[in-house]
Amino acid sequence: MKIQQAATNLTSQHQLREEHIREESLHLWVGEQRPLFADEAMPPATPLDDSTLVELSAQAKARAQAIHRPPSATAEPVDEPAGKEDPKLRTMRLILEALTGKKIELARFSAHDPAQTPATLNRGNNGDENGPAGQGWGMEYDYFAGYHEEETMRFNATGVIRTADAREINFELELILAREFSESTSISLRAGDARLVDPLVINFDGKAIELTEMKFDFDLAANGHQEKIPFVGPGQGFLFLDRNNDGVVNNGLELFGPASGNGFNELRQLDEDGNGWLDENDPLFAKLQAWMKDKNGNDYFLNLATQKIGAILLAPAATPFAMKDGGNALVGQLRESSIFVKENGTVGAIHEIDLAV
Repeated sequence: MKIQQAATNLTSQHQLREEHIREESLHLWVGEQRPLFADEAMPPATPLDDSTLVELSAQAKARAQAIHRPPSATAEPVDEPAGKEDPKLRTMRLILEALTGKKIELARFSAHDPAQTPATLNRGNNGDENGPAGQGWGMEYDYFAGYHEEETMRFNATGVIRTADAREINFELELILAREFSESTSISLRAGDARLVDPLVINFDGKAIELTEMKFDFDLAANGHQEKIPFVGPGQGFLFLDRNNDGVVNNGLELFGPASGNGFNELRQLDEDGNGWLDENDPLFAKLQAWMKDKNGNDYFLNLATQKIGAILLAPAATPFAMKDGGNALVGQLRESSIFVKENGTVGAIHEIDLAV
């Protein structure tokens, strides 16, 4: 081939994008009741119409204020003589220093009003019957580091070539190269009375409670991060209260348990008449739903009242049982169980399960 004349156009585009993400949080508190920290927000509430407004009795208001009032406390740096540092604090400090590579200074907290502490620390109406006594402090440490890299290159060539033997060659060529790489590291550490991830599960079909091997993305801890969580089996669902009336489950704050570590205790706060049952006497009972999934993983919701459930007993019994997959890996820990009663007199089970996430 002998080129006599040519008109060519060669272009290329190259793009490289790198993204680094690092997030770190540390929460420390004194008392078995975990407070809501400043970096944690409840889902935005939508205005309620008159039909959904609830006027609490004086007894219920006093009970709610006792639960949500955090103990007043001051903090001062820990300045212990050498060798006399509290063993628990020392262990916590060394773990955090190993994880972060930074020097950690802990603070000592002292309550101003000890008389309020028992009401704040009370985990239920029956004291120890609802669980073992806590350690009186808690720590949550979460660390996430992520790196994502994308590179693309596009090469285009077009033109016309004329050869000595009078041939004309029109050509168009495109070449695309692309690659992508991601890596992440996450650390989650809980100590003391740190929050347990334990939503309540309602069992409609009466079969043995089960957790799926398939996992779904959900912000269970209500910290803005999606976690891989197992779901419950067919005929079972997570108990759900649509707190902002948007028709979806936004995060773990709309379930019962993830926010405090005690789902039945959270449910007990809705028992306005204090009879130990959640029933038609309690205004929010009519809003309770079960969050369920079909065989394709799509969400749907069942209202408890429309399913003819008339009451839930708020005094659970301890029912410890490890829930494991085929490889003997822990996927959940059954902690407590209670019952619900249907309008026709039949009885079903409701469970508190710690999810392994």
